[in-house]
Amino acid sequence: MIEQMTYAAPIPLDEDERLRRLRSLQVLDTEAEPIFDAIARMASSVCGMPIALLSLVDSDRQWFKSNIGLQGTTQTPREVAFCAHAILRPELMEVPDAMQDPRFSTNPLVTGQPHIRFYAGAPIVMPGGESIGTLCVIDRQARVLTDYQRAALTDLALVAAQALDMRQGALERDRLNALAVQQAQEASTQAAIYHAIVEDQSDLVSLALPTGELTFVNQAYAKHFGLTPASMQGHNLLEYVEANDRDAVASHLKALCREPGTAHGENRMYSVAGNECWVAWTNRAMGDANGKVIALHSVGRDITDRKRTERALLASQNNFRALYEATPAMLHSIDPQGRILFVSDAWLANLGYAREEVVGVSSADFLTPASREYARSVVIPHFLQSGRCDDIPYQMVRKDGSVIDVLLSAVLQRNSEGQPAHSLAVIQDVTEKNALSAALRVNQERLSLATSANGIGIWELDLATGRLEWSDTMFSIFGGNRATFGGTLEDWSRKLHPADLDACTRAFDWAIAAHASMDFDFRVLQDDGEVRHVNARAMVIDDAQGKAVRVLGTNYDISERKKIEQALEYSEQRLRLIANNLPILISHIDTDYRYTFTNDKYQAWFSLGEGGTVGKTVTEVFGPTAFKQVKPHLDQALAGKDVSFELRSSLPNSPTHMFVHYVPDRDAQGVVKGVFGMVRDRTEQHQARARLQASERQLRAVTDNLPVVITYIDTEERFRYLNETFHDWLGVNLDWAINRQVAEVVGPVLYAQRRDYLHRALQGERVEFDVESMMQGQRRHLRVSYIPDVWTDGIVHGIFTLSNDVTAFKEIEQALQDMARVDVLTGLPNRRQFNERMPEVLARAARTGAAIALMFLDVDFFKSINDTLGHGAGDKVLKEFADRLVAGVRATDMVARLGGDEFVIVLEHLDGEAESRGVSQKIVEQVRSPLFLGPQKLKVTTSVGIAYQAKTTVIHSAHRLVSTADHALYAAKAAGRDTFQLVVLGPEGEAA
Repeated sequence: MIEQMTYAAPIPLDEDERLRRLRSLQVLDTEAEPIFDAIARMASSVCGMPIALLSLVDSDRQWFKSNIGLQGTTQTPREVAFCAHAILRPELMEVPDAMQDPRFSTNPLVTGQPHIRFYAGAPIVMPGGESIGTLCVIDRQARVLTDYQRAALTDLALVAAQALDMRQGALERDRLNALAVQQAQEASTQAAIYHAIVEDQSDLVSLALPTGELTFVNQAYAKHFGLTPASMQGHNLLEYVEANDRDAVASHLKALCREPGTAHGENRMYSVAGNECWVAWTNRAMGDANGKVIALHSVGRDITDRKRTERALLASQNNFRALYEATPAMLHSIDPQGRILFVSDAWLANLGYAREEVVGVSSADFLTPASREYARSVVIPHFLQSGRCDDIPYQMVRKDGSVIDVLLSAVLQRNSEGQPAHSLAVIQDVTEKNALSAALRVNQERLSLATSANGIGIWELDLATGRLEWSDTMFSIFGGNRATFGGTLEDWSRKLHPADLDACTRAFDWAIAAHASMDFDFRVLQDDGEVRHVNARAMVIDDAQGKAVRVLGTNYDISERKKIEQALEYSEQRLRLIANNLPILISHIDTDYRYTFTNDKYQAWFSLGEGGTVGKTVTEVFGPTAFKQVKPHLDQALAGKDVSFELRSSLPNSPTHMFVHYVPDRDAQGVVKGVFGMVRDRTEQHQARARLQASERQLRAVTDNLPVVITYIDTEERFRYLNETFHDWLGVNLDWAINRQVAEVVGPVLYAQRRDYLHRALQGERVEFDVESMMQGQRRHLRVSYIPDVWTDGIVHGIFTLSNDVTAFKEIEQALQDMARVDVLTGLPNRRQFNERMPEVLARAARTGAAIALMFLDVDFFKSINDTLGHGAGDKVLKEFADRLVAGVRATDMVARLGGDEFVIVLEHLDGEAESRGVSQKIVEQVRSPLFLGPQKLKVTTSVGIAYQAKTTVIHSAHRLVSTADHALYAAKAAGRDTFQLVVLGPEGEAA
């Protein structure tokens, strides 16, 4: 029967008892916990849903203990909650299409965000029968679960209920343990009472040296082994531990005795009757006044019955284990002794083992020796105390002996006595990521070494005493010396530039109050009046109670960096000039879909009016409809993919068809910080294509005229369809190619480039990749997509392939790089390219021993040309001057413009000094030829300075060559101009 309601579900009959049970769990409004996140992720993965929630239904809301895929939302009103309906039934509730369900069709969660179309929720029923919430999965499109998925979701909801119940038990045990500790501490001063309590109780109580030698055991402890307390004293407590557990217990106690503290553990022992039994221990390392551990106090309780119960519980969890093992993530679970209980299939696949080879084996056996020691000495002791660990870096060894890098996160599950029962770990393979980061780490290490040698000052402030400590480098930065240093904050503030004092003081005080790190720049006014720019970084250090007690920081002189930033600003202005003159749209969009840069073509194309685009979102600039068109592509680019697509625009005064290319903008760590966008007007091309499509109705006509190679390849790698573009690009007869194998048609080179991607696609994976291929003598940059053809039976019957030529975009990217290295006016290499190429010139000279010459030239009296004829005429003179220089030298010689009317020529592989003189005389004469600006005839001359480096193994620096040629130029001018002067650099570097 369909319930006639729009939103709210009826109240359950046991609502009061249900709410009491929910609140007794003390779980509402708590932080996320790995076990519940793991359950939700597993539900999302098994069901193939983008959203999975562990939802608890309160009196007026549903609150999410775990939230996968719905970030930013922690709860919704109960009246609109699907889960409020799901808790009314004992079995799973499935809504294939909420738009067609009268209960939910007008629900705001369906008509608005998050646009629910499909919902399935399994009730979370506590052992007492109270249905407190659901484990649910959600999709934004209609669909139906398989029987396997329904069963898996139901089993995971049962696991969630058990986890919540165990969590409540753990909280209660923590409370009782805390109460017991408090009572024990109150009684510690009453030795006689304590002794009586110890002797009268049934728990096993002992006192031992840190080495394990027993100094005291109570009657219950001795009775357990059929001995007397006196006979056990002097023996090592490990003698009474079951042999297989001794190493683990020894390691556990060794870690505990490093410093005073308390730890818990379980191990096997034998009773007086010779039967194996389990004992749960609470061990306390007691220290003297100096913190040195002097004794080990232990209290043990027989938990054999509990262990038997746990084994029975384990049998009931087989369904969960099967689901766990089938999850696509690398998971494993281990017992308190470190032995593997079960692992996922992904774990086995990554490491190359069969399940029977690993279950029961110590998890440490799969670690490298270094990782094993790190786990034993650092990670495990902390893990046993805190109950969890996150992103621990380990190295694991595959069966074939190869090593992979992993990050391990784990949560410890305790039994009803609060002792470790087992752990659940999620492992991420980061081998490839680490390999890709290796070069970056090398650079970072070099940078660290460079900064340590480049004058970084260290300082520390004691907040209690106000004492300030400076390293010696601090005096180099701030001025002064240690003799005049008072050791207070006044020493620092007195050196600050007056205009920066208030801002620095506020930043400093705020960081201390907020326990936050500092990172800000300020200026220092040194005693001689020099102003230096300094960067300050610091961290606030808290004591055990969370009180700020110290501030530790660094200061670094960034005056040179400030100069570089100014130069960078100038460079950015030049790049903007270039971008504004390209016939395409160029933009940068951040992760909030907000423009941080657009070139001027945006205004020309769209007539956006006042206010511009920078700082506004795409929606604010173009409206929600346009944003909806591009958002999926932006999201792909923000996820790290290069994206190209056609865009149709209905905006007024704009091109109707555009081709868009998005490239991710990554920072130094590879994190995507935004997207570069390039948009090309394709209105004319699209109109031409539309006229063509209007005249041809058949599918073949459409695909044959797309600028994309489209094919269909069957599972035997035979072409079953090719469009005409395939013939255009490869020159292959299509009739001949049909039904032939790919390798035969495209040849071994092109096939080898695509083979691995082809095999992956035929396995059912959608594959996209870029490839550069030579086709009929033309090099093409292609963006290729392989789309599996999966029928309703789930079998891949072939693949569709699409290959898009993105050569033009690659050429634009290369052109942008080239423009930064070429002089715009003359087309010659600029100073930057000259500086890049000179090391190569000098290296060749060193390798061959050949002579080289560097000529430094300018236009005589060029200023008077600008002053009398104008800068436009001056530019024409410079262009003609450059052309004459290029015409006067070999194609292998470099001619560059350094700036203004200053040019350089580099001559390589010279036979002697006379050859460089001949070239110089030829250039002076060529420049002297009349130069015509329209009807006006100009006489232009040049002066040339030459630095000649003879054949030698001693290679002078580029700076030395330029400097020598510059001095020779001045000598030529002093000699009357319209001539050249040559200086020979000898083997020892002297000018001859």
